Amino acid sequence: MSDSPIQVLLVEDNPADAVLMRQALSDAPHFRFEMAQARRLDEALARLAQTQYDVVLLDLGLPDSQGLATLERLKKEMRDVPVVVLTGLDDQVLALAALHQGAQDYLVKGEAPGSMMGRAIRYAIERKRTDDAARARDAQLAHLSRVGTMGQMASGLAHELNQPLAAILNYASVCLGELESGKGSTGKMLTVIQEVMNETRRAGAIISRLRSFVRKQQPQRIPSDINDLVHESINLMEFELRHQGIRPKVQLAANLPDVMADPIQIEQVLVNLIYNALEATAEAGSNTNGLTLKTSLCDDGSRVEVSVIDTGPGVSSENMDRLFEPFFTTKPRGMGMGLNISRTIIESHGGRLSAAANADCGMRFCFTLSVA
Repeated sequence: MSDSPIQVLLVEDNPADAVLMRQALSDAPHFRFEMAQARRLDEALARLAQTQYDVVLLDLGLPDSQGLATLERLKKEMRDVPVVVLTGLDDQVLALAALHQGAQDYLVKGEAPGSMMGRAIRYAIERKRTDDAARARDAQLAHLSRVGTMGQMASGLAHELNQPLAAILNYASVCLGELESGKGSTGKMLTVIQEVMNETRRAGAIISRLRSFVRKQQPQRIPSDINDLVHESINLMEFELRHQGIRPKVQLAANLPDVMADPIQIEQVLVNLIYNALEATAEAGSNTNGLTLKTSLCDDGSRVEVSVIDTGPGVSSENMDRLFEPFFTTKPRGMGMGLNISRTIIESHGGRLSAAANADCGMRFCFTLSVA
């Protein structure tokens, strides 16, 4: 038993149920608990903002919030605290839905003796720690994958930066020559200086995009414009596209709602898929229109779909089922982690990444994200 008691916040408006919960916790063997109570969701959120609790016991029926919306709001504002949902109904559908929304466990009031409730709380805390550690490992692996992707494109990125730097040098030389000759007009000098500024901004934008892409940071999901993320990913791949002479078809649906996503992680998925499509297109010797990117709103209106389509040789039927396995690759120098990491990222967002062969040639990779 730990020296310090486990701090529990009970969110329950029924006085009788609160007394039963307090009694159950006092009867729990091997554990010590200190319980505070909030009778409304707003009160609970205020307490959580001021005091650190080890776990929340959450009734889904409160005066200011009802059903799974109660859990959704709590996890949105206080995602780091473990939550055990309490309900008067033994409803397995509701239980699974609560777990999918981030609850660590689900207990039916009056049916959980002290020993069971004590174990449920301890397991919820440990399960949350395990989940956090797994997410941290996934974030680290995704970061290493982004750095690896940039390493694969290092020569192209160096060339991409050399272009504006060489232009700056040339414009500076012209400016210096004009000054030394004493014949430079003010208008001409201003034009040259403006070009220097333009090329400097261009080089700065390239560096800024690369820094953002490879920066190590905790995932942060915010409302994001998926079309902007597609454009930004194409910008990151600009040199590779030019190098292979490929002009992608970009078919982006207008007026799409924002998606709830971590922009850097979604750009990572897009860069992985675009890079794979470029390699497949080059392998097949496809024409310059061998890559298509599409966005659309799914029929139910709750999800946005993104498609990356190539005209490469495709994937054999025996390899199709293994595409997303870790370390599986059909490339001579591939590591086999790009698609696996991409699927992990999309699934962590509550979406789905799938692959299918086109009717004529090549592959179509699609993923979905929930509307914010």
